[in-house]
Amino acid sequence: MKTMIAESMIAEFEKAIKGWKACADDDNEMKRVYISDRKDLRKVLSLIKVGKIEEASIKAYWLDTVVRDVIPNDVYNYIMDEKSYINIKESRSDMIMDAFTEEQQSVILELARVALANADTYDRVADEMDLSDCYLKGLQIMIEAVSEGVE
Repeated sequence: MKTMIAESMIAEFEKAIKGWKACADDDNEMKRVYISDRKDLRKVLSLIKVGKIEEASIKAYWLDTVVRDVIPNDVYNYIMDEKSYINIKESRSDMIMDAFTEEQQSVILELARVALANADTYDRVADEMDLSDCYLKGLQIMIEAVSEGVE
């Protein structure tokens, strides 16, 4: 079980959120965006405060990069451990695959299987998706197993 987050980290995050201000007074669209961004940051903070670290990590992961950068590094590192990162990747995969029919999923799996068999493609996927060799190899094995079960 993860230790509770330090109060100083909470205070630092609260200060960062308060410092996130709308840019131009006459640009209503930008004001709306900044208000929405602050709301998202406050949601991440409130999830952390009640101990819902995995939910906080998923919410933080999906923030725009410039907004995510408002989260202090020590807070971000606290919520983004390896387990959270893997769960985010898995929830994203489930969400994407659920959007396709079973037939479409079969085609996607076959394309992935063929692509990952190519060393150059394998390296590019690993780099672009920031996946470790171990995680990508596991994914490749899983795709192979699922592909065999589909055929």
